[in-house]
Amino acid sequence: MPTGRWFGSVAASDLICRRSRKTVRFTTPTTRGGPSIRARPGAPAPDTMPARFPHQVEANLRMAGWYPGRQIPDADIDRFDRRIQELTQDDPPVLRVSDAARPILAEFGGLTIGVPGNTWRVHPIDTDPEMDRFAGISIWQDQPVTPVAELDPPDPGDVVVGHDGRVFIGDYNGSYYLAEDFDWAIVRLIRGEEPLPSVRAGTEVQFADYAGRPIDPATTRRPGI
Repeated sequence: MPTGRWFGSVAASDLICRRSRKTVRFTTPTTRGGPSIRARPGAPAPDTMPARFPHQVEANLRMAGWYPGRQIPDADIDRFDRRIQELTQDDPPVLRVSDAARPILAEFGGLTIGVPGNTWRVHPIDTDPEMDRFAGISIWQDQPVTPVAELDPPDPGDVVVGHDGRVFIGDYNGSYYLAEDFDWAIVRLIRGEEPLPSVRAGTEVQFADYAGRPIDPATTRRPGI
């Protein structure tokens, strides 16, 4: 089995994303095929956002509809919270929108981020998360996780956030550690950074690629941290 997930060769401004789906319709209005989620207006966007995102990453986010202070209604997040509880009530642990995940969904929820052919969509959207793809992460990391985004083909997967704020990707080939926080996860996805460390039983993160070559743990955290 590979020990690192590869995004493929992309330009720094590209985003390699993935998602396979059971087409289960979600009732929250979305940015695809229906009325957009209505985000509450925030403060006027400044010309620059010092230090939070690199320039090209911020440009990609703004093209997707993000802006500083963006917030979707709490009711949309609560509806998604109830939905993931329903999906897991017969197969504990029952998932909830965690305190770590709620501000992520509030700021980025409903956005479709990417370039042609490579799409990343942040919940709540029109399909349910694929729980089987990331079930192992919760067990191996010994903490509940919250699905926050889906990654489209050619390499589909689910992006999840642990209670400690760390970000992972689960797909049917394995589970991977993306970043220590969601802002840096966004940077890594948009830049197409590769490979990703694997998550396995025993709560350990394997900092090596499929050939056993080491992956620098510093790549999973913002420089200077």
